[in-house]
This record gives sequence, structure tokens and C-alpha cells, in this order.
Amino acid sequence: MVLTASSPAIRVFLVEDSAPIRERIAALIAEIDGVLLLGHADTAAGAAAAILSLRPDVVLLDIHLAEGNGIDVLQTVHASLPAIVFIVVTNFASAPYREKCLAAGASHFIDKSTESADISRLLAALVATRRQHYPQQDTTTRSASC
Repeated sequence: MVLTASSPAIRVFLVEDSAPIRERIAALIAEIDGVLLLGHADTAAGAAAAILSLRPDVVLLDIHLAEGNGIDVLQTVHASLPAIVFIVVTNFASAPYREKCLAAGASHFIDKSTESADISRLLAALVATRRQHYPQQDTTTRSASC
């Protein structure tokens, strides 16, 4: 992927404690032109520290983690960095979880078991939006004759 200042990548951080799911989501991300996976964490403390340090554009966030939970990460980080787009991706997609996550600052809430394809579509839409704000500049060299 070639990145330029005029079309920066959407920088994504993944918070997921299941290695197979993390690998599957990372593979989805790798297929989307204009999206860069910065890293991942599987605990709440590790996720919060990494997100605050790396300042990604988007965080894909699971609710239940190896240690702690994603809702705590969301509440902690969103308070400090409200511009980050949080996409909760979980198997616990009940209405109370959805409402709590959206109230805490999540932009989107995706059910892993039934809506995992939405992750790719959502990230592609974010890339398209970013490209509207940073259109590719014409790099063709033109010569003028005198």
C-alpha cells in the first residue's frame, strides 16, 4: 500500500482476546486498501495504554476481554480522545450492551456472529470518507513549451 500525505490511511487498533477471531479480523483489515492495522491488545489495561499512546483513527473493540472489559476501555479512552471512532465488535449483542456502548461513545455496534462482514464494509466506508477529505493530488509532470 502506498500512502501519501494527501491520502493517509485509516489507522486501526484491534482489541480482541480470541486469537482466531483476532487473526480473522486482521485478515479482513489487510484486504482493505487504505487501512493500516497499528496493533492489537487482549486486555483492558493493555488496550487503553496502547490506544492512548498510538492514537488510532478507529478502534475495533470487543466487550469481554482476557482481563477487564471493552466498555471500561471505551469509557476511559473516549473521555480523553473523543475523535477516535470506536466500533464495538462482540458476540454479546443484546440491547443493554448496545445501549451502554453507544452511550459511552461507541460509533457503531456489530454482532460478530451475524454481522462480521459489516466490519469490512464499515472500514471501506471510512476510507472512502477520508479520501473525500484528502483527495489524491495529480502527480503527473507537465512540461510547457516556450
